[in-house]
Amino acid sequence: MKWLQEKMTGKDKEKEFAKRTGGRKTFASGAFPMDKGDIDYKNVLVEHKFTQAKSFSLSLKVLHKINKEANDKGKEGILIVDFNGERFIVRKYND
Repeated sequence: MKWLQEKMTGKDKEKEFAKRTGGRKTFASGAFPMDKGDIDYKNVLVEHKFTQAKSFSLSLKVLHKINKEANDKGKEGILIVDFNGERFIVRKYND
């Protein structure tokens, strides 16, 4: 199955992940104002990034963007970073 993951594009992976986890893949991966994020759940909006590299650069600006888009929809913002199938989740910690 790993060979299949390597052949899939980021959009294909988002669609497969959304289907498997009960989410809805957003239209054009959030390119339109009415449907932001990559995967939409009842209470969570996910931005899903993929890389085959050994590192991924993350800025506060990106995290603020994800959280604003989610908050505008009354949801929690989550970033998933996928390093060749090994997934990590980043979310804002609220005291």
